[in-house]
Amino acid sequence: MQLTNYGFLESRGNYLAAQAKYTQPMERLSTGLKINHSRDDAGALGKVALQRVASTKLGVLRTNLQNALSYANVQDNALEKVGQVYDRMAILAHQAADFTIDDHSRSGFDGEFQMLEGQLAEILKEKFNGISLFTKATGCTEPEVIEVDANFNAGLNETLPPTIPAVGAKTQANPDRWITTQDVDTTDGTLTLDVNGGGVSERYIVQQGSTTIFDTGWWATQGSAYTHDFDRFVIDFGAGKPTTFEFIPQDTGGSGTFVTPNGTLDNEGKYLAQLGATTTAELLGNKYTGKGQVVTTPAPGDSTELTIEVQSTSLFQASADFKGVKIVEPEEVPALEVVINDEGEIASFEALGFSRLSGTDLSTRENAQAVLERLLGKNGEATEHGEIHCLVNGQRGDVANSIRRLELEIGRLEDKTISGEKSLSRIEDADMAEEATKFAKQSMKMEMAANIMSRATRLTDVLLQLATQRVGGSNL
Repeated sequence: MQLTNYGFLESRGNYLAAQAKYTQPMERLSTGLKINHSRDDAGALGKVALQRVASTKLGVLRTNLQNALSYANVQDNALEKVGQVYDRMAILAHQAADFTIDDHSRSGFDGEFQMLEGQLAEILKEKFNGISLFTKATGCTEPEVIEVDANFNAGLNETLPPTIPAVGAKTQANPDRWITTQDVDTTDGTLTLDVNGGGVSERYIVQQGSTTIFDTGWWATQGSAYTHDFDRFVIDFGAGKPTTFEFIPQDTGGSGTFVTPNGTLDNEGKYLAQLGATTTAELLGNKYTGKGQVVTTPAPGDSTELTIEVQSTSLFQASADFKGVKIVEPEEVPALEVVINDEGEIASFEALGFSRLSGTDLSTRENAQAVLERLLGKNGEATEHGEIHCLVNGQRGDVANSIRRLELEIGRLEDKTISGEKSLSRIEDADMAEEATKFAKQSMKMEMAANIMSRATRLTDVLLQLATQRVGGSNL
């Protein structure tokens, strides 16, 4: 007699099969992912990995572009402030240009104007995360310049030991030498040299770098170095132009005047001889490239060091003041380079600049008018645009173009990222409705198989008891 419970065994097999198919939808429902193990779909798993790498790369590019956009927005905000300062400067210049007010009244306008110049200088220094927002640019209407001043008096004191003392007897071939050098930070300017050696000759030399550009030769005034007049040489020099000087006798209140009542120079004969002139009228009020024993040479423009040398065998007095202007060269600020797409294309956004209007003031009506021309431009046959026009249509226009391009690229990357996420979702994300249906179906199968196994087990218990009773027993 065969007692194998085939119903139980079949139900158990159905239960185990349903349990295997039950585990996968349950896991997908709990994680929301279609692929939780490599065994789920090896091919799809590779596609997911590649898509994740692409999405990460797009995210990095988008972050970089958003940082560049922040840089450009900060730049634009700063330029907007510059525009507000320019507008206020123009108002002050209009007020200072009024011909009905005097220069003293203009001082109030000029005080605020100088404060605004300082604000422009501070804006020019602003940075974004350590990166300069602007170059030290020169503006649009003309090069930005700053005034340079230098004083050489400290090194031209004859009470100091000479830089190179005479060895032995002092003669014009073997004099004491006082030498003073300064870096004046420009190659062009005007040096005002005042000298007084008295009747004993002194030699006064000016050098740019190692080149002598002015030499008085052995120059004598009148009387002693401390009782008579100074002589002044106003020396103008610069790269690419001849060195010129103007001779101006100076009356310091000593014995005598530099022009006598009859119109002749005090010590006129000596001056005329030293400068190779024949009349006082010829001597005064003219500029020379060389005159008499005074020799000038064009400045080479290869050095910003200015040296003054005094050669003397006796007492002297000398002083020297330098004034010049320095063109502000734009600071070398690297362009902001940004990778703008996943093909590796690089966009360069140049650093911008604006004029600080340094060296300008409203102290006179003429100066105020010059400021207006710098800000608003000059009118004429060929109109020159001013700094305000340059700022609005030039610098801020460039920033606006950069912002628009960055926003366009960011939007394109966002669209591409969204498309990638959709693709990734189709591959990776579980269909919750489908998985819920599978889960419910397999749950029902497992429950039905469990019930059948339970009944089949009870049936086996009854049959076994019947099969084991002896014939003739109480139950048979």
